[in-house]
Amino acid sequence: MPDLQGMIDTGSNSFWSLLLAIAVVGISIFVGRWVRRKVRRVLQEIEGLDEYAGATLGRFAGWAVVLLGIVLALTVLGVDMVAISLLVVIILALVVLMGRPLIQSWGAGLLLQARAPFRPGDRIETMNYIGYVEEINARSVVMRTGDGQIVHVPNLDVVQNPLGNRTGHDGRRRSSISFGVAPGTDLDAAERLLVEGAQGVSGVHDEPAPSAWVSSIGETTINLELRFWHDHAKRHQVRSAVAHAALGELNAAAVAMPFPTQELILSGSLGGSS
Repeated sequence: MPDLQGMIDTGSNSFWSLLLAIAVVGISIFVGRWVRRKVRRVLQEIEGLDEYAGATLGRFAGWAVVLLGIVLALTVLGVDMVAISLLVVIILALVVLMGRPLIQSWGAGLLLQARAPFRPGDRIETMNYIGYVEEINARSVVMRTGDGQIVHVPNLDVVQNPLGNRTGHDGRRRSSISFGVAPGTDLDAAERLLVEGAQGVSGVHDEPAPSAWVSSIGETTINLELRFWHDHAKRHQVRSAVAHAALGELNAAAVAMPFPTQELILSGSLGGSS
């Protein structure tokens, strides 16, 4: 590599090599910015790819161009690239080993952005948490749970575990309520009463219509299951209203709903000895 005195000598080749190297770096920075904007703009046109993913990939593309420009500039200056390459490899290896969890989380976040199984505002379920997505950053998915808590779930955990998007296209949900009736009950009539009770509740959807059937046979009851559809936002009110209406129908028809009982048998004398 030429010495510093030779570089500042305007009549030497080293001086012009230095100018050329500076020009190469400057041009690479300009081209890198253009590439970053171009990649981001092109990726934004891809349906289903989030803006965050496009911005991140564009940023990496821009930095790759700048890095290439720096390598070319060092080559122009006559720097031994073997030593530089070895140093870069060592630094990258250390960064990967020390920052592996962060890199994995970042990669998982990029994957979530690219696949877009959910978006900010969706209501999701993952890692035993249910809540609305506030944002997706480089480290975690930020959720607001039903009780107002802010939960940060690591991106890698979201990718590696089951994920449910409860938002849906129209916000509809299906609920089920079980009723236990006594053996000998007219099951067809009981099922009809449950369906009629649900149909009369405001908030229960007509399509799909409510339905009921025998779900299981217990020790003291025959269990009927009532299913119905409703809007997610009114789930608590509708479920409560359906339970009241269905129980009212069964009670009005004198349908017995026995509860489990226990028989206690005592043996021996209850009185004290005389």
